[in-house]
Amino acid sequence: MAEIAPHRLILPQLAADKFGSSVDSDSTLGTVAARAGYTVGCELGGWRFNQGEAEWVNLFTKEFTMATIDYGLHWAEIEPERGRFDWSIMDRSVSFAQDHGMRIRGLHLVFATDATSLPSWVRAPALARGEMINILTTHIATIMERYRGQVQEWSVVNEPYLSYANDQRSVDPFFKAIGPDYLQIAFEAARAADPNAKLIYNDSGNHSNFGGSNGYTTETTRENVNRLNANKLVDLVGMQMHLNGTQLPDPSDVEATMNSYSVPVAVTEMDINLQDLQGMSHERLQLQARAYSEIHAAIFSSGVCRTINYWGTDDRYSWLVLGGQTRSAPTLFDEHLVRKPAYYAVHDRFTSLVR
Repeated sequence: MAEIAPHRLILPQLAADKFGSSVDSDSTLGTVAARAGYTVGCELGGWRFNQGEAEWVNLFTKEFTMATIDYGLHWAEIEPERGRFDWSIMDRSVSFAQDHGMRIRGLHLVFATDATSLPSWVRAPALARGEMINILTTHIATIMERYRGQVQEWSVVNEPYLSYANDQRSVDPFFKAIGPDYLQIAFEAARAADPNAKLIYNDSGNHSNFGGSNGYTTETTRENVNRLNANKLVDLVGMQMHLNGTQLPDPSDVEATMNSYSVPVAVTEMDINLQDLQGMSHERLQLQARAYSEIHAAIFSSGVCRTINYWGTDDRYSWLVLGGQTRSAPTLFDEHLVRKPAYYAVHDRFTSLVR
């Protein structure tokens, strides 16, 4: 597959309040998106959630209409020992979202290529195919049956093996023990556990025909989703959309890629990383705002995506900042929970749909 240069945004000089100058302080992303027929969600991250500050609770439940739960759902957290499930965090998260009338997405049931997500007993090299199938299906069924009718969407498998690249994905223990049909087995178990839940195949780099291992992730996503969809086992393609501010995808390619899949798309983990972007602070934030705006325009134009989920409420507790990328500032709110230019850019895009 041929490569093209990454899209680079050329910005005019913009005032700090270029985006959202007319946004009412009482108007939230959740309300304007709902009027436009979209669901907007956010990761229910552990740091802010555990602190439970009133300001954060008010922001999270007003600005977003869906809670995406990953904290407490990672395999190592929820089933640290075979057959022993710890429901404490997940139960609390589900109750929080329900109390505030939010839609709920569980992300992820299986994240096989992240060693920190899997307990050592699952990664044991000697597990036979039949035993691994039992471990996989029991884990999925036990969780989904507990929350049947409460969690409306599940990312069943995230970042599985890649068909076209021999990279870190080769550590996928389910692929090693079962083979590529483990995806079908996992989705069959999920469909049986809750036939009414939306099932998602999630991956990174699959928002572009030229990103994600030179398009390998996108092509693997197409092949796997086509096989799953042939048996009506998958409802949505999950595009993470963790974007790099210095190597932004071409919006037209994003739109075309979204339309290339055989099922609708959900944006599941969107943020835009400014770590390596040079310039003054206001310039960096304005470029980020323009990038968010252009990508949302592509999403809207695709006609195949009605759910957009942002990864982290604010910059202070972003996964990138906590991981040491202190200049990344990837979210819609700053470390003080103040709306950034990117927030207003996204709000403006939604508003344009309902004028």
